[in-house]
Amino acid sequence: MKKYSAILYLIVFILGIVTVRDYLIRFKSSPNKIVTVDSDVKSIPKIPTAQISFSKIKIIAEVADTPEKRELGLSFRGSLDENTGMLFVFESPNIAFFWMKDMNFPLDIIWIMDNKVIDIDKNVPTPKEGAALNQLPKYSPTDKINYALEVNAGFTDKNKIKAGDEVKIEFN
Repeated sequence: MKKYSAILYLIVFILGIVTVRDYLIRFKSSPNKIVTVDSDVKSIPKIPTAQISFSKIKIIAEVADTPEKRELGLSFRGSLDENTGMLFVFESPNIAFFWMKDMNFPLDIIWIMDNKVIDIDKNVPTPKEGAALNQLPKYSPTDKINYALEVNAGFTDKNKIKAGDEVKIEFN
């Protein structure tokens, strides 16, 4: 039994040396792969944002203007900062359907057509743990929209935002 243990330790030791040697060879042969802060900052793409103004408050929202961005939305995030959100932009007016797949915090969804709030879904909850995709509720406006704005739950009540309110959207 001691003979097998000694052989096993020797094999693990040799594999460790080979792994370290390979790492050092790769590191020495490609020193340009080290990223400096300056070059890294230049390569980070700017996230498109919009400033959304209601009568008494302004917020900054990330813009989801492609099918991929709209599908991902705010999924997997832990939270939103106060007075921030995500603006979903649609190419043509439609009745969009949203769900809370992979969401970790509740939202208010503000449905907008041009410059007017059409509808609001308040305090939309996160999905129940273990819920099947086909069991997740879907949320949609009562009429066609070309924007949907997701903000923290309670935002619309706190800021007295309601259907019929005017909205100004400025893309940065």
